[in-house]
Amino acid sequence: MELREVYRDLTGIGLGEHDAALLADCIVKNKSCSWINNDKVSKENVRGLINYLKNNNIPINIAIKYIETREKFIWEVKAIESK
Repeated sequence: MELREVYRDLTGIGLGEHDAALLADCIVKNKSCSWINNDKVSKENVRGLINYLKNNNIPINIAIKYIETREKFIWEVKAIESK
């Protein structure tokens, strides 16, 4: 997968540019990463992202936590190592 292609797919799902850029890098390089920002992530975005990962057999786990008191989202992306 190419970085631009993945980025385009992720922004097409509705992810913000910052989240899409970081997540695309994690996906293409198959690496774990985490970040915090205040770009909104809707339930629809999450459903689209889950479908995208499943449909493309992308071996990563993603956790997105909303910190209500700070209005921030914490992203934790974990690459799954193949055995």
